[in-house]
Amino acid sequence: MKRSLALFFVCIVLSLLGSYYAVVKSGFKLADLELLKQIGPRHIMMILIFGVGIYVSDSFRYMILGHFLNQKLNFFKALELSAVNFYFSWISPWSFLGPASVMLMLKREGVPVENSVLISFGKSIVGAFLLFSTSFLVLIIFPGNLWGNQLVMAPLLSVLGFYVVFLSLAISLSYFEAIHLKMISLKINLPHVPNFLNKVLTLVLQSLGNTAKKTRSLYRIGIPGLVTYLFFNALYFLIFVGLLIYLLSDLGGVPAVKSFASALLHTTLAYISPSPNGAGIAEALIHIFFGGLLPLKSALVCVLLYRVSTFYMQMLVGLFYTIFVLKDYFTKD
Repeated sequence: MKRSLALFFVCIVLSLLGSYYAVVKSGFKLADLELLKQIGPRHIMMILIFGVGIYVSDSFRYMILGHFLNQKLNFFKALELSAVNFYFSWISPWSFLGPASVMLMLKREGVPVENSVLISFGKSIVGAFLLFSTSFLVLIIFPGNLWGNQLVMAPLLSVLGFYVVFLSLAISLSYFEAIHLKMISLKINLPHVPNFLNKVLTLVLQSLGNTAKKTRSLYRIGIPGLVTYLFFNALYFLIFVGLLIYLLSDLGGVPAVKSFASALLHTTLAYISPSPNGAGIAEALIHIFFGGLLPLKSALVCVLLYRVSTFYMQMLVGLFYTIFVLKDYFTKD
């Protein structure tokens, strides 16, 4: 638990540093705090509605998997899993601690190991593939401001492309059980190749095999289960990104059609960034993602309000819930 608290504070520090850079970049002054007066009761109410929608739709993602596995998960247990997953996902790079924490909770609740793995990691694999493939297509077709900024465009396109190819290969390999099981224990030792490169190739291939194995377990829910599950994943991400689109529209006057691509890609940073939930990076790049849509000062208010209302609020809720309600689950690091 101490390590998770350390990660939490690292995340907050990175976010503050990124926000400070964004404030300087936008030329935001104390007098510009007047912009905050635009935020009224209507906006607070909408933030709450979107916030509840995110938790409810995410909880249904757990419940649907449980239903098709004949593993009953009531709404409140699913909500609990969602709160803990958000906390551990947003304090860790690439959200890798989230699924592990959910699997631990399910195992301690007596859920069979194979079901625990599928509910926790299966949710992540499907969600990641849907988000990354959609973002990759949007980045190619509707790059917006990013096309003119190769410093951001090139790495973003490369990382998203890697994830899409990786997950597509994992899905394809999941049909060939003998192959992906061999890959899990495979060790690369190519002659005349630096040792570190052999280790990297080994890690990538073993990860590919493990992901294919977890993907294969999704076959158990059948076509109806997968279609239903994809629908709720899409709904979850639409609600998540929808809050930023709403704020940009209502506070910044940007039509939803124009802001969708930037809002989606900026949110995707939380999942692919080496910093936890994109902390620091997402704030520092506000001017690149949204500078061409509205004045930078207004963009700063909209995006920071969005991130505080989603990522950081979810971290706080999960932190308090983990400390005061689930302290027996995570007493050991």
